Amino acid sequence: MPCAATVAMFGGFLTLAAQGTTVIGTADDFPPFSFRDEIGTHVGIDRDIGDEVCRRAQLTCEWAYAPFVELVPGVEAGRFDMAISGIASTAERMDHVAFTPDYLISSQTEHEDPFIGRASAPPPELAMIGIQAGTIHEGYVKERKWNYRAVNSVDALIEGLEAGEFDLIFGSFDGDQSVRELLERGYVEAMRVTVGADGPAIAVCKEDQKLLADVTAALDAMAFDGTLSKIIRKWNGI
Repeated sequence: MPCAATVAMFGGFLTLAAQGTTVIGTADDFPPFSFRDEIGTHVGIDRDIGDEVCRRAQLTCEWAYAPFVELVPGVEAGRFDMAISGIASTAERMDHVAFTPDYLISSQTEHEDPFIGRASAPPPELAMIGIQAGTIHEGYVKERKWNYRAVNSVDALIEGLEAGEFDLIFGSFDGDQSVRELLERGYVEAMRVTVGADGPAIAVCKEDQKLLADVTAALDAMAFDGTLSKIIRKWNGI
């Protein structure tokens, strides 16, 4: 059911949270934002921010896990009340969902991301590139008309690289232990490029203005009292 229809069922701008539980969609394979630690616990910047937002907005929240590419469509369709997973607030995505203000400023999020492959791999413009579907990295290579194939997870990217399906993989890999292990085994960074400056934000159904306002107010309070900075510093360098 589209989120507009879901909201309308309960009258005006009531959220699903008003009826019970607020469902937060996230991908759990995107460190340092949202990932599983060595014992399988969901952790990261976004987990801490989401939990604190729910506490301050007095929401009863439940985390739901899905591939990154499903998050924004899931909010639009009413599958999730909101989504938080390092989601860049791009103009294209704003056609489908509403966003809170960015919770990391562009100077914190604009960074160089690596292409990784074997030392003998061709340059990106001649390579078959593996990309995680729905990310800004997919948009980057698509805009340049480079050859690529999108998959749903970093694990699938690594499997494809090792199987020879990809010459290179491209993404925000700096905090991913499995990618670090690739480099330790002899794979190399072919190059790094800067991909966009849109900071991550929380996606909310466009029609649910009350939930958007409540979540935004919680984020604003967290920025004002230093909680946001504390969370970011906690996970910096992972």
